[in-house]
Amino acid sequence: MYSLGFWNVRGLNNPAKQRHVKWFMYMNKVGLFGLQETKVKVLSLNSIKGILMDGWSLSTNNIWHKGGRIWVLWDPTIVQVDFCDYSAQCNNMRVTELATDRPCGSNWKSFAATGSDPWIVCGDFNCVLSHTDEFQQCLTRCGLVDSPAIGSLFTWNNKQEPATRVCSRFDRVLINENTSAMALKNLEYIQSQIVKNPRDAAWITKEISAQQEYKELQTALIKRKFIRNQVLVIKDVNGVEFDEPHGIQEAFLNYYKNLLGTDKSTTPVYALIVRKGTICDSGNWEMLLKLVTHDEIKESIFSIHEHKAPGPDGYSSVFS
Repeated sequence: MYSLGFWNVRGLNNPAKQRHVKWFMYMNKVGLFGLQETKVKVLSLNSIKGILMDGWSLSTNNIWHKGGRIWVLWDPTIVQVDFCDYSAQCNNMRVTELATDRPCGSNWKSFAATGSDPWIVCGDFNCVLSHTDEFQQCLTRCGLVDSPAIGSLFTWNNKQEPATRVCSRFDRVLINENTSAMALKNLEYIQSQIVKNPRDAAWITKEISAQQEYKELQTALIKRKFIRNQVLVIKDVNGVEFDEPHGIQEAFLNYYKNLLGTDKSTTPVYALIVRKGTICDSGNWEMLLKLVTHDEIKESIFSIHEHKAPGPDGYSSVFS
């Protein structure tokens, strides 16, 4: 298996940086790699590319930006890359895994209509983070969430002393829900191979890795949906704005109390009148009072479709 890589390298002319990038690609078995802020001029392209990965294919956006901001390198024996759009700010491409002929994925609003394809967006979002609300709305429209990650939460700091240090997360990798679906298909394919070769240790190892990947992607999507459904700010009927949890709760309660009213004394229900209507017979009583068995609970839980709404813990039935 190969990996997808992305690095906001901030300069690739330094031989030490070139060796570091080459080592990273080799150690992580990268088959498709994106480099941003390379600052490499056209005359140096081929020499640096040969140092990194000789025999690989390379595409840059030097035509649109003289500094060569974005490089995409890939192993042509593993993947086929078809570019959909170029600009000074981004490259949009469709990647197909040659071994399976399976698509691996394909400027924000104009790129949002990717159909049913898995979509991975990598980049430096320094400029757009100053418009946080618009950025979050755009992510929601495009159906994108942060990909699961390990390591430091922040990707940049101003290298000052702790008292004056500023940290931020400019660099992100975003995915859509179809990326999770692709991970599930990959897991199912691996499991089908295990059925054919139950003692093959290599496939068993791949299954463990694929299960972890799918679980992490699903967890990221569930968290994103939970955040998206949260009410962060609300105005009451008088136009007063609340952004604290307690104030938001009170605004909701007061609205529905005014809408639905409060408790009032009502006329009691007369048992004699109720008995004149249709009532349960003794057989129905016994069925309603019958204890529920563990097997019945298990059968009900496992019959829930995996794409139904998650439970109170945030996990869907696929995790049961």
